[in-house]
Amino acid sequence: IYTLSLHDALPILVDRVRVCAVGIRGLTRKQMAALCNVTERHYQVYESGANWPRADGLITLADCFDLSLDYLVGRLDDPRRR
Repeated sequence: IYTLSLHDALPILVDRVRVCAVGIRGLTRKQMAALCNVTERHYQVYESGANWPRADGLITLADCFDLSLDYLVGRLDDPRRR
C-alpha cells in the first residue's frame, strides 16, 4: 500500500487544485470557494497549504475536475477515475 504523510500530501493537493482550477478551468478564488461551499478566505487557507479541505470538499473538488481522490491528494500519478 502506498502511503504518504499529510505533510507531504498537502503541497501536492494545493498544486493540483491550483493547476486544475486556474490552468484548466480558468476559475477564480471566489468561484473555487463557492464550488467548495466555503468562504473565499477559507479557500485561501486551503490554497496556502495551511489547512486541508474537509472530506466533502475533497470529494467536490475531485468531482468538479473529474479526478480521482487518490490523484488529488498525491497517492497516484494517474488522474483518471477507476
